[in-house]
Amino acid sequence: PDAARAFLQPRLDALLDPHGLKGMDRAVERIVRAVRANEPICIYGDYDVDGSTATALMVNFFRVAGVQVRPYIPHRMNEGYGLNCEALATIAAEGAKVVITVDNGISAIVEAREAKRLGLDLIITDHHEPHGEVPDAYVIINPKQEGCTYPDKGLAGVGLAFKLSWAVAQ
Repeated sequence: PDAARAFLQPRLDALLDPHGLKGMDRAVERIVRAVRANEPICIYGDYDVDGSTATALMVNFFRVAGVQVRPYIPHRMNEGYGLNCEALATIAAEGAKVVITVDNGISAIVEAREAKRLGLDLIITDHHEPHGEVPDAYVIINPKQEGCTYPDKGLAGVGLAFKLSWAVAQ
C-alpha cells in the first residue's frame, strides 16, 4: 500500500535531488553564467511528444525567470531527428551562446564538433542509450552515461528537463 500510495500520490519532497545527475553542476554553472551575462539561450528539442513537452517546460521556465530564450524544434521532414549543423549555424548567427538539447543529442558527434567551432556551449540532456563514443559537448546530462550513479535510469527527456530547471532554480 505504501508503494502504491507513493506512486499515485507523489510528493515533491520525495523526488531525487537533481544534483545527483552526472554533469548537472557544470550545466547549472554555465546556465547561471549565461543568465547573469544576458546571453541568449536556445532550447533544441525534438518533434515527438517527449521532446515537445521538454522544450515547452524549459522555455516556459526561462521566460518566467526573464531569461532570453528561444525554442528550436527541427522540421521532421526537412531536417529529421536531432541536432543538425545548419540549424546550429542559424542559432549561432542569431546570437545564442548556449544551446541546451532536450530529448536528443547523445549521438550528435559531428554536430557537437560544429557547435564548438561556432562558439556554442552545448549542454546535452538526453535519456537515450549512449552507444560507444559520446559527443564532445560542454556537458552531458544523461542518467545512462558512463559514470552516472543516479539511481533513476528511467527518466524521460521531459524528466531531465524538469531536473535541470529545478537545479537552475535552486
